[in-house]
Amino acid sequence: MREKNKAVPVKDILENILEKQKPAEESLTSRIINNWENIVTKKGARFCRPVAIKNKVLVVNVSNSAWLHQLTLNKSLILENIKNEAGAQKIIDLRFKIGN
Repeated sequence: MREKNKAVPVKDILENILEKQKPAEESLTSRIINNWENIVTKKGARFCRPVAIKNKVLVVNVSNSAWLHQLTLNKSLILENIKNEAGAQKIIDLRFKIGN
């Protein structure tokens, strides 16, 4: 047991706090973003990007209505790719919207 009045270096305290704050694994959002080109193809990634996960639904901003339609037609394939590339079993649906 440590003495009450024994000084502890601030460095040790900060290292201990930071170590506890590290996530156990890369976040789901980060895994999806990092694998986005593999999920929707390199070409597709130029026209859309994931922006949020809300209630197990991945929200994807799309640059125009043509790509929104294309992505909607391929929704089930994209969901499968998300599971394969990012290990994201928690994403149950996709929501595409036009925006930046």
